[in-house]
Amino acid sequence: MTAPTPGSRGRSPLPERGEGRARAVSSKHMPAFPEPLDRLPDPVLVTGASGFIGRHVVRHLLDGGRRVRVLVRHTEPLGPMLDQVEVVRGDVGDAATVDRAVAGVRTIMHLAACARAWVRSMDEYEQVNVRAVRYLLDVARTSGVERLVHVSTILTLPPYTPASVNHGAQRETPYERTKREGERLVLAYAAEGRHAVIVHPTRVYGPGPLTDANAVTKSIVLYARGRLRVRLDDGDAQANYVLADDVARGIVLAADRGHAGARYVLGGENATYREFLGRV
Repeated sequence: MTAPTPGSRGRSPLPERGEGRARAVSSKHMPAFPEPLDRLPDPVLVTGASGFIGRHVVRHLLDGGRRVRVLVRHTEPLGPMLDQVEVVRGDVGDAATVDRAVAGVRTIMHLAACARAWVRSMDEYEQVNVRAVRYLLDVARTSGVERLVHVSTILTLPPYTPASVNHGAQRETPYERTKREGERLVLAYAAEGRHAVIVHPTRVYGPGPLTDANAVTKSIVLYARGRLRVRLDDGDAQANYVLADDVARGIVLAADRGHAGARYVLGGENATYREFLGRV
C-alpha cells in the first residue's frame, strides 16, 4: 500500500487494526464474484449508488442475490440496474430523505461524499462528509441496522511524510479533514458494540464518467489522446492504483466478512506515475 499523492505520503503497509492502522487488501487476493454473501443481511442501502464506484457496488450486490435500495439524486447512471433496485431519490444531507432510505434496511454501504476539487462553499465538505454521516449513524442506531461500511480514502491514513510547499509543511485539504472527522464518528459508533468498518481505496481508475472522483482515468484518456503534455517531476515516487470494480468487490466483502471497528485498505498495483502511463 502506498499513498496516492506522490512524494507526500509514506509507503509502508499498514497491516494492523485500530485507530490510524489498517489491513491492506490487494485485489489479487479477493475471490471472484458471484459468490455467496454468507453474512450480509438485506435489504442493503447504498448511498452514492450512482457514482463512479457506487454503480459497481450495486451490480455486485445484485449478482450476489441481495435486495438493494439506493439513495441517489440522479438515477440515469444506474442504467438497466434501475429496474432491479428500490430507489429513494434525494440528498444525503436531507434528514427526511435519510429517514426514508434507512427505514427497514439491515446493511448500509455509505459511499456518498463531497470529494470535488472545487465547491461553491467550503461548508459543502462539512455538510456531506461530517454532518450527513453523523445523522446517518444516528438513524442507524434506532433502525435495526446490523452492518455498516463507511467508504473513506487512503488520504486519511498515516504515516505522513511532510512535503515542502512554499517552504512550509503540506496542509491537509478540507476533504481530508472532513473525511477524518467522519471516520471518528464511525469509530465511535463501532465502539458502542455495533458493526461498522471503514475502507480506504487508493488511487481508483476504471470505466465511468471523467469526474473528479475518476481523475486517474481522466489522466489516462488525456495521455492516450496526446493531450497530457506536462508531467510534474515527482521523483518517480510510487503510488497504488486499483480498478474501480475491485474496490467495489472489496466494499461488499468488507460488509459481509469485515470485523467490527476494522479498517481495510483497498489497493491494487504499486507503480510510479511514469510506469503507470507507460502501460497505457
